Amino acid sequence: MSFYGYAMDGMTAPRTFISRLAIGVFFANLFVYLLVGMSLYPHQHHDFPGQSASNHLVQWPQEAFVMAALLFSLVSIYVARLAYRKWQSGRAGVEKLHSSIIYTRTLLDTIPDLIWLKDLNGVYLSCNRTFERFFGASEADIIGKTDHDFVVKELADSFREHDRKAMAAGKPSSNEEWVTFADNGQQALLYTTKTPMFDAEGRLIGILGVGRDITDRKIVEDKLVRHQEHLEELVAERTNELLLAREAAETANRAKSMFLANMSHEIRTPMNGVLGLTLMLTETELSKTQRHYVEIIKNSGNNLLQLINDILDFSKLEDGKFELESSAFDLQSTIGETIELISFSAREKGLELQSVIAPDIPQWLMGDAARLRQVIINLVGNAIKFTQKGFVKLQLSKDAESEQEVTVRFIVCDSGPGIPVDKIEQIFKPFIQADGSITRKFGGTGLGLSICKKLVALMKGEIGVESHEGEGSIFWFTAVLEKLTGEEVAAATFKAESIPAPEADTVTKCGRRLLLVEDDPINQEVASSFLVKLGYSFDVVDNGREALEALIANEYGLVLLDCMMPEMGGFEVISAIRDAGSAVRDHNIPVIALTAKAILGDREKCLAAGMNDYLAKPLRIEELGAVLGRWLTVPADAFTACFDEAGLLERHQGDREKVKELTPFFVSKAHQYISALEQSIAEGNVSELLHYAHTLKGAAYTMGATGVATMAGEMEEIGRSNNLSEAGQKLQQITEVFASLRQLLTERGWLKHS
Repeated sequence: MSFYGYAMDGMTAPRTFISRLAIGVFFANLFVYLLVGMSLYPHQHHDFPGQSASNHLVQWPQEAFVMAALLFSLVSIYVARLAYRKWQSGRAGVEKLHSSIIYTRTLLDTIPDLIWLKDLNGVYLSCNRTFERFFGASEADIIGKTDHDFVVKELADSFREHDRKAMAAGKPSSNEEWVTFADNGQQALLYTTKTPMFDAEGRLIGILGVGRDITDRKIVEDKLVRHQEHLEELVAERTNELLLAREAAETANRAKSMFLANMSHEIRTPMNGVLGLTLMLTETELSKTQRHYVEIIKNSGNNLLQLINDILDFSKLEDGKFELESSAFDLQSTIGETIELISFSAREKGLELQSVIAPDIPQWLMGDAARLRQVIINLVGNAIKFTQKGFVKLQLSKDAESEQEVTVRFIVCDSGPGIPVDKIEQIFKPFIQADGSITRKFGGTGLGLSICKKLVALMKGEIGVESHEGEGSIFWFTAVLEKLTGEEVAAATFKAESIPAPEADTVTKCGRRLLLVEDDPINQEVASSFLVKLGYSFDVVDNGREALEALIANEYGLVLLDCMMPEMGGFEVISAIRDAGSAVRDHNIPVIALTAKAILGDREKCLAAGMNDYLAKPLRIEELGAVLGRWLTVPADAFTACFDEAGLLERHQGDREKVKELTPFFVSKAHQYISALEQSIAEGNVSELLHYAHTLKGAAYTMGATGVATMAGEMEEIGRSNNLSEAGQKLQQITEVFASLRQLLTERGWLKHS
């Protein structure tokens, strides 16, 4: 460039350079023109034909020289412009690359992460500004050196080991490392990632490292962990407090349950004597005044008993331990029996008591008939109690129906005094009555409607009242009850039409005496009078020890066993009876529990202990007779035939067509039950065996199949012993008796030939 008189820096102005180059070329040509253009140039003259050749000077025309100079200048300018464009293109690429390098470098130096590049030997090739802080040196001082030049050997070796791990894996490798920055001594936790670098041919040429300071994040994570641990400690502490509180609540609940059980026992025991002896007294010759006094005693005792029952029911409902039973029942019969129970009170007051059931409500339904009856008795009983004249009416209508369920609405209306509007919302609350004088005038606890509300809720229904003072009241509630299929209705009919208890003389003929185990003299007298009236022979002992002695010495058909006695209680006695190693004669003898507790779970406790049935005090003669009838069956060899045709017709009011209709159904179901018994024995399933034996027994009794019923009852006893060694033989007997029964039914025209 010095040839043109410009330095390198001057050449950085491309337009100046080109323009001056063009001007220089032009003036050079012009200079040649001025010096030579007007002169003579030596020129060899060529003679034309016919002339001689000679050397001479020729003068060029001036215009030709000027044109040549201009042409040369233009060509020079064009060439210069081409050179400029090429130079400009190269210069732009260089500048673009230079800018890219500056941008990349600025970016790397701005990033807070540590970034570095090493070759295969761990020698640094480049790094960013943050990395310079780490080693406390400039990039120029770092390049060409290794980790051992800056940090202690142990740390340098760990860095190098991480490098080798990443290069060996051929993929990025990450690690957490505590390091100290050399420039200020700051300690930091780095999350480093080493990535192998490869050239275009895929050869490993080095490793790229990136280190991120995660110290703050680690501190936050540690705080979160500590916070979580603290929360877990708080939760554990709170959980422990809740457990202690729950344990305290359960302890209190157990104490309450124990108190209720003891209260029930302590009150029911004397009440059994009061009501039992009162009943006995009514059967003696009394004057009109004496009979009036006895009725007062009986009513007072029944009211006290109802009070106890209300308190126990309310307690169970409050604790959430109350569960409804579910079984098939005849709605019409249930309503009829319920109205009959309370009709005496209505007649005494001269009230008209009616019940109307809508015809579209199914007769047979599934639910808890006892609790349904309890609600109806409470509502109708209240209506009778508060109505002085006029009527009390119970109406049943269908509220809703689906394939499986029907919602029945029960309405109790009366012509009584009504309820003030401001008192209506309170009457369903416990221990609340619309008028405080009600308790003084009519008695009661104020629990009845509260219990009804909870029972109705368990039935998936609602309860309410519409009333105006002086205009009577309308109490209503709904209950969701399950519907039965045709087959289930037929089965329920079988069960409902069960055989009554055997006559006492039948039992006596079989020599099946009873054993009454009762420590209270008054209760002994009450139970004894009931047994005598029912026609049973029996022995009486005062405690459990004497009961075992009697069972060892004598044979009995059934034991009535009080649960709470001195010396040896009822649960100890039943344990000894069921013990195959004890000396009692019959380990499978039916045992009926007599208890004055009558609280939730007491029945289940008795049955689980091995007792067969349960009676709550105070005893009622009709309940006692029903239980004894269930368990004191006549042995099979006492029957002269396996089919009681006369009894069957009597139970169906002589309707032979109905019997013919029911007989095939019974035979089919009995066959299914026998097959189920066979499978239960094969599987050793005692609970299934008990279920099907009991079901077969009930169905057979209903149809007069006394032989099958007896055998099924014996199979049931085998199941209760939990020893099925004799079950196969008993099943064979049942099968044979059932075959004889089918033949007999066919011969007598009750069953068609099949």
